[in-house]
Amino acid sequence: VSPTLGALGANIRSLGAIARLPTIVLRSLPDAAYIASFAQRWGNSYFKSLATTLSHTFDSFANEERKFIAKQFKLLADSHLGYMARFADLSNGTELIHKVTTGFFRGNLLESFDKGNRHSLMHVIAKGLYHQRHQSWENLNPATRFQLEKYGLSQNEWNLLRTKNQSGLFTTANVDAITDDEFKSLYGHSKPYYEMRSDLYRKIYSIFSVASDNAVLMPDNFTKAFMYHGTRPGTVIGEALRMVMQFKGFAINFADKVLIQGFQDARNTQMRLRWGLSLVAGTLPLSYLANYFDNLIHGKTMPLFSAMNRQEKMDYLIDLVQPNLGIFMQVFDPKYQGADSIVHLFSSPSINFLGNVAFLGGSVATLNPHKASKHLKNIAKNILPIDTMPVIGPYLNQLLGDKTYLEPGQKMYYGR
Repeated sequence: VSPTLGALGANIRSLGAIARLPTIVLRSLPDAAYIASFAQRWGNSYFKSLATTLSHTFDSFANEERKFIAKQFKLLADSHLGYMARFADLSNGTELIHKVTTGFFRGNLLESFDKGNRHSLMHVIAKGLYHQRHQSWENLNPATRFQLEKYGLSQNEWNLLRTKNQSGLFTTANVDAITDDEFKSLYGHSKPYYEMRSDLYRKIYSIFSVASDNAVLMPDNFTKAFMYHGTRPGTVIGEALRMVMQFKGFAINFADKVLIQGFQDARNTQMRLRWGLSLVAGTLPLSYLANYFDNLIHGKTMPLFSAMNRQEKMDYLIDLVQPNLGIFMQVFDPKYQGADSIVHLFSSPSINFLGNVAFLGGSVATLNPHKASKHLKNIAKNILPIDTMPVIGPYLNQLLGDKTYLEPGQKMYYGR
């Protein structure tokens, strides 16, 4: 294992993330749709959950209940700068690049955006459980009861916990409010009181830990093991896999946590139909708005659907229906990379960067200044937000003599 190689690889991937994602918050507005979808799996209203998430974007308009959630689950919202782990692995990078990347993602509001989404989903679930405090186990919403059973809660535990709500919410504070005598009545003398409290606390905490992870999708340990095949950073194979798999973990997590698990939790045809239609209905308008404003701040009109061929129409519709997979596919988009589709599968900003470095060396060795200049420009675009910068990106392209990629029917408002 080479620490130097590990740091170099992490630095390149971090700079690649900066270059590709200056407007990631705007492109992530449709995240509210899958957050509401997770809340729906707990028996909450999809569109009310969607409205709650959108109304508290960037963790704004925090009332006393949201402040209570933020205090109760501070570690879940702040742990290890998770907002950056979505797109940049900083675990082995140098301190300077860590500071640059941290400052960048805080500056483009991704930190507050992700924190707001975490708080919103945890709040919706805590409030939903509170609203069912008068329901016995048998009368609980079937979706809610199904979820509680997944976390190992029993009928007797629910009947006790639902009487201990704090600040109008069902949270881990409910466990803190249970007395030793009540634990004795619940479990008898099967184990010490501190173990009873700890075990029950762990069950409730797990509910909100999983909710937090589903509010901000990022590669977990299982996904990383799948992507990297157990290789270690700082090894040649490990770094090669991390370069190839850059940005792909988000899409894998989305497919697993949102699509596969959401489909599984909808346990019959009617529930699956409602789940699918709600997700699409919530996603489409947000996706269109995100696309519209993203194009606008990059000086472009919206593409014309009528000007597209069949494949382009299919790709465009898929991007609207599932924009989170679209963000993943953006790094393979021809507007950034002019390679064949088979190459796109294994390509990433990091791979492009290394390729252009190699080509630059070849151009210098063959004394070809024109190609050397081209590859040097490509290197800069792979580690700096040049053509991806809002407003000034088209002008930077014009300054460099490049043309901005346009989809069918698109026109430039300004720049080139």
